[in-house]
Amino acid sequence: MSFVLPAGCTLPAVDEACARAWLGAVHAVARRTAYAVSGVMQSPGPGRNYYSVELRDDEVIQLRLNVPLRWVAAARDLERLDAAFCEVPGR
Repeated sequence: MSFVLPAGCTLPAVDEACARAWLGAVHAVARRTAYAVSGVMQSPGPGRNYYSVELRDDEVIQLRLNVPLRWVAAARDLERLDAAFCEVPGR
């Protein structure tokens, strides 16, 4: 399968209202699962076009929000910008 990403989705867009709503949903998922939110939410910046926050249980995963597309993803390899995605908890 292939698709074309919409213009602007790779830019580090900032939308604090959207990010706060997403972070509230992240905390709700953490309460329903074995995960706990750790650390603070990171905003988009150089090399990152997403907000991110870490969740912990037996392992650490990072949830990521791309604001222009309202896409949410999860990744385990936190040091890599091109980390492979994993399942988003609470789906």
